[in-house]
Formats: sequence, C-alpha cells, structure tokens
Amino acid sequence: MKAQHSRLTCQKLLCSIFCVLLSVALFSQKAVVVYDDKGATLVGVECYNGDFSFATTTDLEGNISIPLEFQNDEFTFKYLGFETISVDLSLIEKSLIELTLQPKNEILEEVVLIGRNDIRSEDFLQKIDAVQSKEIASSNPQTSVDALARYADVYIQKSQMGGGSPVIRGFEANKVLLVVDGVRMNNAIYRNGHLQNAITIDNAILDQMEVIYGPSSLMYGSDALGGVVHFRTKEPMLNLRKDQSANVFGNYYARYGSASNEKSVHADVNIGLRKWGSLTSISYSDFGDLRMGANRTGEYPDFAKRPSYQSRSNNEDVIVQNENENVQVGTGYKQFDFLQKIRYQINDQMNLTANLQYSASSDIPRYDQLVLLDGDQFEFAEWYYGPQKRGLASLKYKWTEERAWMDEFIVIASRQNIEESRITRGFNSDLRTTGIESVGVNALTIDISKKIRKKRTHMFYYGADANYNLVNSIAYEENINTGDRNDNVFTRYPSGGSSMNILGAYAQYVNESEDSTFVFHGGVRFSSYTTKVKYLESDPIQWPSFFYDGVTSTNSSVSWSAGMNWKPTQDWTIRFLAATAFRAPNVDDIGKLRVNNGNALVPNNSLGAERSINSEININRNLGRGSLVSGSFFYTRLSDAIVRQDFMLPDGSTTFSDGDKTYNVEGNVNAENAELYGVSLNLKYRLMRGLDLTSSISYVKGEILGGINEPLAHIPPVYGKTQLKYSWTAWNFTLLSQYNGMKPVELYGGSSDNPEYATPEGALPWTIFNLYTDYSIGSYTFQLGIENILDKQYTPFASGVSGSGFNVIAAVRGKF
Repeated sequence: MKAQHSRLTCQKLLCSIFCVLLSVALFSQKAVVVYDDKGATLVGVECYNGDFSFATTTDLEGNISIPLEFQNDEFTFKYLGFETISVDLSLIEKSLIELTLQPKNEILEEVVLIGRNDIRSEDFLQKIDAVQSKEIASSNPQTSVDALARYADVYIQKSQMGGGSPVIRGFEANKVLLVVDGVRMNNAIYRNGHLQNAITIDNAILDQMEVIYGPSSLMYGSDALGGVVHFRTKEPMLNLRKDQSANVFGNYYARYGSASNEKSVHADVNIGLRKWGSLTSISYSDFGDLRMGANRTGEYPDFAKRPSYQSRSNNEDVIVQNENENVQVGTGYKQFDFLQKIRYQINDQMNLTANLQYSASSDIPRYDQLVLLDGDQFEFAEWYYGPQKRGLASLKYKWTEERAWMDEFIVIASRQNIEESRITRGFNSDLRTTGIESVGVNALTIDISKKIRKKRTHMFYYGADANYNLVNSIAYEENINTGDRNDNVFTRYPSGGSSMNILGAYAQYVNESEDSTFVFHGGVRFSSYTTKVKYLESDPIQWPSFFYDGVTSTNSSVSWSAGMNWKPTQDWTIRFLAATAFRAPNVDDIGKLRVNNGNALVPNNSLGAERSINSEININRNLGRGSLVSGSFFYTRLSDAIVRQDFMLPDGSTTFSDGDKTYNVEGNVNAENAELYGVSLNLKYRLMRGLDLTSSISYVKGEILGGINEPLAHIPPVYGKTQLKYSWTAWNFTLLSQYNGMKPVELYGGSSDNPEYATPEGALPWTIFNLYTDYSIGSYTFQLGIENILDKQYTPFASGVSGSGFNVIAAVRGKF
C-alpha cells in the first residue's frame, strides 16, 4: 500500500508539474487538472460553462486549459461514476487549479476509451468488453486469444495450439473484424473457416483488449458482422519532470507453464523526453507439445487420445508409439514479437506516433490434420503452417483543438506485410507441396469528431478510409529424397496476382438531452470495393481464355445504424440498436482455386457482399456498491451469404475441358439466408470489501432459412464463466470456472464445425476450474497459477485440439 501511495503521489506531482509548465507557456490561460479520490488523473471529464459557449474534456493527463475570456465563468465538471461539481473561476486567482472528484456510492459502469478514435464506452449502444493489461497479466494467458476466452464473452475455436479463431455471436473468421492500434488486420485472404491470425498480437504489450459485440460496419466498414476485436498496445510516455533529463522505466517477466513445457520471457522499456517518447518491447515464447487432461467420461474413455504419431527415420515414414497418450505430439511451436513506438509531441494540441510491429513464428503443426487416419496409417506425414509473419508500420497524427469543423482530428496511415505458407506431404509420399501467400496492405483512415453544447449536446463523428490489398501466391512440389522441384502446381490464389480495394466514408450524429437521460444515435456509411484476379497461361490447367485477361468484381454497400440510450432512473440504463452490416467479397471468395473430384471452382465477377440487418437491446441495472447486472438480447438476419454451388461460364457452359479432362464448373454465389439470435447475461457483484464475484453466460442459435431450416455453422453451445476475486494488501487470489454446454452432432452446421473431431454424440459438456494468486513486494510480483485443477479432458466445440490438462504456471514480474 505504501508503494501504491508513493506511486499515486508521484503521479500527482508529475501532473502538477506539467500543468505549471503548461500555464507558464500559455500565460493567457488557466490550467485545470482533475484527479480522482486516490490521486490519479481522470481522462474524459466533461467541463463546460453555463451557456455552453466553452466545453471540452480532460486530456490523457487529466488537463484542461481555460482561455482568458472564460476565466471569470462558473464551470461544471462531470464524470460518470463521480459526483458532479461546479467551480467559480472568478474566485480562484491561481493559474493552476487542482480539482478532486469524489466517487458516488453507486457506480454504474467503468469508463474506458474504446475503438479507433477513443470514444467512451458509455457512448456505444453495443455491448462492450474492455480487458485491461492488469487483468491479462494476472492469469498469464499464452496468447491474446486465450486472454479473450478468459475475460470476454468470446468463444475460441482451435485447430492447433498455435492458433485461435474468435467467434462472436455465431460469426467467425472473415465475419469478425480484427484491429490493432486502429489498423484493420483483416485482409484479402481472410477465409470463411477458422483463422489463427490473432495470435500474432503480443498480449504482453497490450494496454487493453476491446470487444465490440454486434454490427459495427458504420465505423469500421467491411467484415464487422459479428463484431470487432480491437487490440490496443501501450503508448510511449513523455517526461514531465524538471529534475531529470529523461524518464526511463520498464517491465520484464519470465514464465513457465507445465502442460506445454512453456518458457516465455518479455521485456519492455520506455524512454521519455520533453517532446519525445520511445517504447520498445520484445517477447519470446517456446511451447512444447500440449498435454491434455486425463480424466474422461465413462462413455468415451479413449476419446482424443494420441496413441501414436508419425515420424521420419532412415528416409522412411514410421509410426511411433506415444509414451503418454495424453500428450498431443505435434502441437509445439515458438513465437517472437517485437514492437517499437516513437511519439513526438509537436505542441499541446498535436502529436505524432510511429508504430512498428513484427511477429514471427516457427513452423506451426496443423494438429487436427496430423491425427487423421487413412486405414491403419496416418493420412499425412507432414502438415504444418510455415513461419507466420506479420509486419506493421503505421504513423498516427492526432490534433485536438476546438475549431468550427472539429474538436479532434485523427489520421492513421499504415502498411502491413503478411506471409503465410502451408506445407503438406502424404504419409509414405516423397512429394512435399508448399504454398506461400504474401499480402501487402496499404491503408489510410481519417476520423473527426465535433461536439456542440447548447441546451442539448450535439456530437458529430465523420471520416473516411481506404484499404488496398495486393496478393501474390506461389506453389511448388519438391521430392524430399532427390530435391527435384516442380513449379507447375496449383497456387492457392490466382497465379497472375490479385488485388482488393475498399473505399468508404461515414457520418454519425449523437444528440444528448440536457440531463443526459436520453441519447439518440444515428449514422450512415457508403463503401465501394473492387476485387481483381488474374491467371497465367502456364497454370497446370487450361482455363477459359477470359481468365488470362483478369476477372474484376466491383460493388458497393450502404450501411446504417440508429438507436437510443435511455436512463429512466439513476439505476437503470436501456440501450436499443438497429443496424446493418456487410462483408465485401475478397480474393479468397472470388479467386481461391479448388480442383477436386472433377469439379473446378471458377471466379464469379457478379459476387456481391454478404449483408445483415440487426436489432439489439441492452439492459443494465445498477445494484449499488459497484455491483451491476446486465443482459444483451440480439437478432440478426443474414442475407446473400456466400456458398459454393454449381455454376456456369459466361458463355453458358457448365463444363470445360483441359486436354482429355472435363471439369464440372462450380462458383461462389450469394445464395444463403439465415437468422441468428441469442442472449448474454453478465453479473458483477461486490460481496464485501476486496471480494468480487463476476459471472457471464451466452447462448446463440442460428438456422439456414428458405424452407431448409438446417443448423448454421459456427454456432457454439451455451458457454460462460464465473470468477471470484479477493484482494488483500499485497495479495490477489482468483478462482475462475469456465464451462460449456453440450452441442449435439445433429445441430452441427456441416464440415466447418468439424464433426470428425467430436464424439458420436457431438461436443461434450465440460467445466474446468483455475486458481491464480500473486504477491507484490517492492518492484516484483510473484505469480502462481493452477489451471484445470481436476485435470479434465475437454475438446471445445469445432476444435481439433484438446484443451490443456492440469497446468502449473509460475511467473516473476519486475519493473524498474
């Protein structure tokens, strides 16, 4: 507690010094800094005078500058969860004014900044989860997707340990938008199945993970059908003290996990000068083969065991008996992550942040394919993803100043380079096939906000974005014995190159009543998108002639959003949202090659966007003492979903010939309509001082319409978690239970749900218990975790790899 008080006092001193400097530099203004009752600065505190001729909010350091012409006015300071105060500046002669807001006895909800342009969570109509870095560190998750599963209402599918595909409200893969530091990660080859790209985000340097549930195309454009997962990394801190030339501090940790023999290390360092700040982060993890739980149900005592595995010995593929059938041989991998941020404070209103990120893995075995059998032997001797690489370079410009057309102006220019590869070889085959895809993405986003205060508050958000993807795909076959190479094999995507270009513009209007009890939201976005694919005449199949000239698909979408936020009493909040969302067809939809069993998948240049119309209601009830219960209910109608069907070429033919071979023509078309609906319930309850209970449960149902009424793919069973956390002096204790319901096999939505990895009944229900504790002394924190205490064997729905068995995690964290 002493250390904490010292840190808070130091923080308060730093902010005070900054304000003194600011007031000297701007001698015609008064400077105000706003703290909470513990001495920490508050971000986003509303400040306005009586006629709203001047209105603003505190910045990231809790500061406000009052111009000379308003220095005799009375100002109101308002912040959710704290008592509102009024201050008459004419009675205060000091140039630096320090204010402290006292918390209310009853807290409605935590105030955090969300999304690309830092909107307060209370200003969203959607359900929001914001996971802070402190929460992530407390349980030491292996990857960012493991942290999502632990702290957000997100379901995670895994085909291999080095993966994790978030499922939000029954939407997965390219129907869920991933964003890092305001830059969209989804690119032209994000597919409809399961994706593992989220593991390229280093959870050790995250400041916050944000999940926006439900349609979010208004702000983010394509792909945000199910929602948005925004990974926000830490920012460089400047030096505000006069008594030192630089502010240098950092963090580091070492971690070991027994279930996968995990060894992880991390270090980051911040160097802050007056106008310059630098943040450098490095992380490395080495994961061995994962051991699953040993305790199974009586009906399936051998389910998911790995009795043997494939190996290479004396230039032959052999089958090796597994010494421990619960060890999933073929799951281990390594991961390296690097981040460098540099911030330059141009002046009090403007700053620039350069952001460099690089992530690379070792080969990642595709475990669900390595366990497939062909009779009494394995189907594959090798099936793995080659090193997965993601590079990001972005430059963010932020300008905060009251102008007629803006209060805040944010521009992010970025470049991403992504490389993926797939390597396969059949058991007892000498031929190894390698496919390599590289994607370059250039993007630009502009976000502007403007607040006008009269009797009612009028807020305007508007902006534009552009995203250009260029895809190159190569493939070759190699004889592992002779080294002979054959380049005349199918590439995964068009051999002549592919591109996708998306342009969009949006505007949103928010109207808030004088007493803030009623808020209206409304907005619209226009997007256009063009996808081009081209094939080479050297391809191993003789395509129809127009393929070599290139196939172009152009389309556009208009999406909208409208809703309200109503507070009938201080304890109740009701939010209603109606919105549309879309997903533009990408290169994977239009140009991915499939030649199988006499069928050939060909491009469809009339392929349009997948669209949804959505309604949602969120009800929140404040129970007092920081306790809250909430429920979210949603309904989605999905139309024009992309599916594969028999197709025809432009001349009307349904087949084409290549030498002595004739192929049936297939194509992706907009043919499927479906509906999804569900509910999520959340509880946060303070049992006593230092003891908090949180719990959540989610249910989703989806069906294909059109007289078929078949189950929709990617719909998880009922799932949830319950957590009990106790804090006492320097100790923290957390007991976490995660649970899943039954998913009967007759409710599976086809091959995407991987029924071959389930029991004959389907996905079995499971419950696991985890215990975490940490103790802080000085600059060190010692952590111990025990996961899956009962050593339960469980395989999450649609996953090809089982979850961790009994796992002991030990970590030491330090800071300087």
